[in-house]
Amino acid sequence: GFDEAAIADRWGVPTLVDVTENGLSEAPPIILVPHETQTSIASNVQQTASYTATAAFPEDAAANVDAYQLERDGVVIDTLRLYRPLDWSPDDPMPLLLFVYPSAVDNWESVSVAYASEGYGVVAISPIGEWGIDIDEHAHDALLALHLARAGELGQQFSDDPVVALGGSFSSAILNRLLRDSRDEIGAWVTVGGIGDAFDGAHDFYTGAIQFPEHYQLVVPAMGNPQLYPLTLLRFSPVYAAAQLPSTLIIHTESDTVIPIGQAEELAEVAEAAGVPVETYFYDDVSHYLEIDENMTDEAKAMFYHIADFIEYFMSTPSSP
Repeated sequence: GFDEAAIADRWGVPTLVDVTENGLSEAPPIILVPHETQTSIASNVQQTASYTATAAFPEDAAANVDAYQLERDGVVIDTLRLYRPLDWSPDDPMPLLLFVYPSAVDNWESVSVAYASEGYGVVAISPIGEWGIDIDEHAHDALLALHLARAGELGQQFSDDPVVALGGSFSSAILNRLLRDSRDEIGAWVTVGGIGDAFDGAHDFYTGAIQFPEHYQLVVPAMGNPQLYPLTLLRFSPVYAAAQLPSTLIIHTESDTVIPIGQAEELAEVAEAAGVPVETYFYDDVSHYLEIDENMTDEAKAMFYHIADFIEYFMSTPSSP
């Protein structure tokens, strides 16, 4: 495939094109460059902590946790975690899940523990501040985490079955970028409250149709004017690359006021039209996505088991599309 490209003049300066009804407009050619998978190598991989953690749900959920940090291109990535079922031998291959979280990985520990307690090795990672909104750098970190796990560098052997990946909100877009370079490794993915079309999101933000939390208020402006700098928004928009997606589970709540459910509905429609196996789980609940604590709602518990069933089905039928 090719990397995304936008209209620009001969010096690479973004160019606007006036489009009028029944008119003919001329634009500079769009130069496409073949996509190349990033090949940076992780260095100084070291374990920084090891402990046992528990979760309030499911009952008696617990897992062994190993924290890691590594370096890539001079930057320290300290958000890599491995969650393992209790009493599972490091030499006994286990099925692998890759969870890419939208915020600090340790804030989502109860989620990782809950799924590890179901009999999976969960490799979890979250974005680091050094990369800002550069989604491809975040995706590269996730790819390195996956490769380190596969190579046995995290102290655990994993099965050769394709991985199931999960992301939500901002990190669903990271996974979308990761899938370009790992279709042979990631056989299915789950997007929870994820971005479908960042252009629609930017429009809703600037018109006041949606409200971001205060600490995310500058994210959309930081992406630049969509008319002049569309590539950042394009990279955040899986609807425009839906044909590349593996088997997909889309989860969204009607109550989401930051990323409206229409984004999930559009992604499902476009992916199905491209021939991607798609399953959706739309519900109405005001609790936070994947919130696992003593106050879990019935809807949140049902969502957990829906994801677990999707993972189990895919893991038990690795040859499925």
